[in-house]
Amino acid sequence: MSTNGEPFWWFLSCLLTLGNASLAKQCCAFLLMHQLIKTEEEFLCANLPNDADAYIISWIMNECDEIMLDGSDKAPEVVCSTYSHAQKMRASMTHVFGPDLRLGNERWHKSETTGNMTGNPSVSTVLASYMVSLRNRKAHAGHVPTSARAITPEIMKKLYDFNGKYIQATPVLEYHSNSKMKSVHDWGGPKTRLALHAIYTLAFICLLRSDEVLKIRYEDIKFVEEGTNILYMIVTLPFRKMHQGGQIQPFYLYPLDKDEAHLCPVRAMAEWIHASTVTSGYMFRKFTAQDRPSDLDDAHMVS
Repeated sequence: MSTNGEPFWWFLSCLLTLGNASLAKQCCAFLLMHQLIKTEEEFLCANLPNDADAYIISWIMNECDEIMLDGSDKAPEVVCSTYSHAQKMRASMTHVFGPDLRLGNERWHKSETTGNMTGNPSVSTVLASYMVSLRNRKAHAGHVPTSARAITPEIMKKLYDFNGKYIQATPVLEYHSNSKMKSVHDWGGPKTRLALHAIYTLAFICLLRSDEVLKIRYEDIKFVEEGTNILYMIVTLPFRKMHQGGQIQPFYLYPLDKDEAHLCPVRAMAEWIHASTVTSGYMFRKFTAQDRPSDLDDAHMVS
């Protein structure tokens, strides 16, 4: 197959959608220009470079970030692409390496057998963290439009801190409901707040509707562990409004750093499962007056 002529890109276009093929070609052109790869096939293949996720980050950073590859700020007159375009860039590479080049959506990780990186480089913990930081910079610069009802990382942090203080002051096992609330802040107990935080983080990180989150069952959640450490969590949605015909791809979610704990659905789900002791049925259920989730597997919350 040609490495520098039209036959290669004609073949690639047969595999990919036109949009993904165009962005993949742009990514390869960037990597070639910066001498990170020697040929397109060196990157668009099954045996990827170990730094493939960093290559994608560099490409997105060059196009969309106000920061240059060396860490310095770009000149004010430089026009950067939007965060939405950055999402499209990442999504295109996820699709290229996933369905099209048959690498799947497995997390980018080091193989214990070969010692090389394997999986989908676009499904990388490092890349996911970079996208969060990019969005924060765009939002602080006023470049990410938000509606009056939009939830932002800053709001998530405030909710996390507020409910965290309440939970610390009111341990789960010591909570006693009171029919007369002392204040508007006494709207729910520790377990209710843990459940809601898990719902918020899943919806925020995975861009899910509330009814999609509320229909998640215990059987749809899988933690992949190494010893006592959670490596990542797999969430397989039983229902999604935009995929009513099935073929819903699972989410591979990885623990975020402590400074991003307020955005981490892995931590939130682990804490909720431990506190709720739910072992089957719907994960998010109606609560009793004693701040206990219903014992009925099918008594799920409604939005």
